[in-house]
Amino acid sequence: MKKTKKRFFGCLGLGAVVAMTAVAIALPSPQASAITTITDNLTVHVEGIEPVIDGITVTDSSGTELQQKDTTTDPHLTVTTPYNNGVVSIHYTLTYTYTNADGTDTVTFDPLMDDYETGYTSGTVSKPLNLDDERFNINGTHGYGHYVLTVTGVNNDGVTDEESFEFYYSPFLSSAEQNDDTGDIDINITDIDTENVNTIDVYVNGELVGTINVDNEENIVYNYTPDDTTIEQDFVIVLVANDENGDPMFISDEMNVHYVPLTVPDTGPDDNPDDSGTGSPDTGGLFHNLNITKEDYLVTGLIAFFIVGIVGFGIVARGRKETRSSKRR
Repeated sequence: MKKTKKRFFGCLGLGAVVAMTAVAIALPSPQASAITTITDNLTVHVEGIEPVIDGITVTDSSGTELQQKDTTTDPHLTVTTPYNNGVVSIHYTLTYTYTNADGTDTVTFDPLMDDYETGYTSGTVSKPLNLDDERFNINGTHGYGHYVLTVTGVNNDGVTDEESFEFYYSPFLSSAEQNDDTGDIDINITDIDTENVNTIDVYVNGELVGTINVDNEENIVYNYTPDDTTIEQDFVIVLVANDENGDPMFISDEMNVHYVPLTVPDTGPDDNPDDSGTGSPDTGGLFHNLNITKEDYLVTGLIAFFIVGIVGFGIVARGRKETRSSKRR
């Protein structure tokens, strides 16, 4: 009986030792526990940093960068904005001024797209802006018009910083300048959207001076001759694109031209070596420094002198002949 008890307690003790050994083996070593602690991630948010939106860059589908108030015919744009780590979210707003059969109006898309969450880091965000989206086609405008894009950065305290970018989306490109040879003002219209534009009205200083029939021509030059070509003056030129129904669909930005009358061709240098010319017309002949009126007077005087001289010579010769005849008698 005593032997049996001893064997039982011996087995029980041996089992306890085996169990404790197994638990000890299963426990992580101090080194492994330390590594686990080191790999824990800590996130620290710094409050109160001023948000900064560091400009806006707008590029078209070819990568060409637009400048403020530029005109583009490409509807597929990319908006890129750098920001600092004070910005927690970026908000986009677009104001669109358009013209159609109902007149000119303005609509604001706010928000233009979903806000961008920065994750409390500095960086740069790029977003697509497709102006051929149907929401911009308001009663036949096809998205053409004047746009102002505003990008706003917001920090945790609600403080904001914003930048704006202004541009035109147009169914053509245009420029105007005075032609040095003809004196006319040449209005160059290129890259015309012939699919949607039927005619283009030309306004000079607010007055309609002509209408261009596009006739599927992508590039057109319109010549404008001022009513008074003798005075120096300024002109403001605006183009209005119309659809096949004759309804306006786009009003261009203003083009300013300073008109200078063509000068009369100069005769070249005169006696003054520091002067490039006298400003008088080149009438040719020996009297190149005289204008036409003075030379005419001079030629007329010479002709009269020769006529009077010939008549006088005849009278004198005749008088001498009569004197000789009287002496012989």
